[in-house]
Amino acid sequence: MDRKVTIYDIARQAGVSTATVSKVINRTGKISQKTQQKIHQIIRETGYLPNKNASGLSKRQTNTIGLLIPDITNPFFAAMAKEMLASARDCGYDLTVCNTDYSKQKAINDIQSLLQKGIDGLVISSTNLDEPALHSIIPSSKPLVFVSSNDVYGLNVNSVSVDDYSGSRIAIKYLAGLGHRHIALILEEGNQSKERLRGYTDTLRKHDLDFSADYVICAKSSISEGRKAFAKLSQLQPPPSAIFGYNDVLAIGAILEAKSKGLRIPEDVAIIGFDNTIMSEIVSPELTSIDQPLEDMCRRTMELIVSQISRPALQKQHILFAPVLVKRQST
Repeated sequence: MDRKVTIYDIARQAGVSTATVSKVINRTGKISQKTQQKIHQIIRETGYLPNKNASGLSKRQTNTIGLLIPDITNPFFAAMAKEMLASARDCGYDLTVCNTDYSKQKAINDIQSLLQKGIDGLVISSTNLDEPALHSIIPSSKPLVFVSSNDVYGLNVNSVSVDDYSGSRIAIKYLAGLGHRHIALILEEGNQSKERLRGYTDTLRKHDLDFSADYVICAKSSISEGRKAFAKLSQLQPPPSAIFGYNDVLAIGAILEAKSKGLRIPEDVAIIGFDNTIMSEIVSPELTSIDQPLEDMCRRTMELIVSQISRPALQKQHILFAPVLVKRQST
């Protein structure tokens, strides 16, 4: 029978004291990021199982972080959950993922359930919760980070997001540069659309293109809603020669509807999405999209929540990542 791996084995392999290993496991003291990563890697490789229950009881910690996402079927949020799981594991935490289906009540129920289970911190992405609801259910002392959300409801919390305004400007500038004069926008319903709408309207004005409310349609985030949105836009006179989708899901719905009407892409209508998910490479023609550096965003999110758990008094940060245009066949 193999001998059980102990904390002394971990310390010896890492070249540090058992006290240092204990501090990394329990997230106490100031240990360099390099040393923490080395110890966590050795723990994974050796299969060492620290007594989390014992250390958790003494500090009232569960070594668990909660993650709320609105739609696990959207490839962007599925990829986010995967990256968050990996980042949490690297930091020595478990992750509990909740899918809210864009429902305010489900989000409230999930947050309350996670808090009752004693999570150490909470990461929220794209919920429909307003400021009063968040204030009423989340204690001000609970470590909290918003990810992929430029609207943090006036709360003094950490946030990590792509620059939605800049991403929208990049998309519209690119389409205008291709000669398009009638550019439509399919927005997602909810708070998240504000900055992308502002980027759209500002860039139209900068390129002396007229803004028309008829060219802006709000839709729920699904392929079928993207198809319906395109069907409405195609009935306008003149119809848009280019469409910017709030996300890849809506943009791909527009592509499918355009093809069903016998339109050529991009000759008859150019279409661009946002998120640069795996779907953008699968659809035909392949979708031009605005890329979000999801891996970096998730890693930074987890660093922020872990830092806040260990040092609650740290100043809150609002971190914006730069979006990048990925050109493909649809434009």
